[in-house]
Amino acid sequence: MNRIIRWYNKNRKIFWLVVFIAIIIINVPIVLNEYAKDKKESSSISNNTTTYNNKSYSIISGETVKEETNTENMDIINIFVNYCNNGEIEKAYEVLSNNCKQQLYPTIDQFKDKYYNSVFNNKKSCDIQAWVSNGKYYTYKINLKEDILSTGNANSSSIEDYYTIIYEDGSYKLNINSYIGSVEINKFNQNAEVRIEVLNKDVYMDYEIYNLKIQSKNGKSILLDSLEKTDTMYLEDSNNLQYSAYNHELVTEKLRVRTVKNVGIKFNKKYTTERKIQKIVFSDIILDYDNYISYTNKSEFKNRVKMEIEL
Repeated sequence: MNRIIRWYNKNRKIFWLVVFIAIIIINVPIVLNEYAKDKKESSSISNNTTTYNNKSYSIISGETVKEETNTENMDIINIFVNYCNNGEIEKAYEVLSNNCKQQLYPTIDQFKDKYYNSVFNNKKSCDIQAWVSNGKYYTYKINLKEDILSTGNANSSSIEDYYTIIYEDGSYKLNINSYIGSVEINKFNQNAEVRIEVLNKDVYMDYEIYNLKIQSKNGKSILLDSLEKTDTMYLEDSNNLQYSAYNHELVTEKLRVRTVKNVGIKFNKKYTTERKIQKIVFSDIILDYDNYISYTNKSEFKNRVKMEIEL
């Protein structure tokens, strides 16, 4: 023991230097690993928030939704998602607006079959980003991801949708499945043979459907468009840009009018608050359908008119 004490007294500085170096050698890798881990987590968080760094900033319309309004909108979306996650289908259905129900899901069974069963086949977490706002409608881009805690699937898929908040009958309601809403128009044009009234339009993220009332005034069957070409029915905006109808989805029977008929025409117009539609144009109206079909070469038929309705 005395020999150890004498050695320690003689080599005290060297002993503690060795101990100090040993502590450093042992702890440096631990510190470096923790630093690398923190940096990786920080980088991961940064990447995850690159797209959704300000959920109240409308990406398309370029404005920030007021904090109070944005909070209310988020609450409506979260209420709907939570109802769906908990299997409370009736409550989720009641969050939808009347127009959304009428246009997409007239019955709760249709909502369940066409939306709930395919989108909420398992629990979803919801990422929300303000997308377009015009002071009346607030549209959010929704990313519905499988809940890893409930599915156990680390490679879970996601579903993208657009939800729009509207104020209806004293409360906030929701439009889903990229349906923005309905806009009243009630504009018309007419001549001696035909009257065309634009009642309203249903706006979706990728297209618009114009609901028309067509009347034949001369007792003859008319054809709203011959469908011989693809660009004869179109919308025109204030910059003279044209948005053609989805002619490939139309058939002659839908466009033929004997007396009065309501017709819905879809146009290739994406939703934006920037471009305002000035008019709707029908440039190939057949005024005597029965005579028209007697022609072998339909392009030779001359009894056609063009009609524009200012919107």
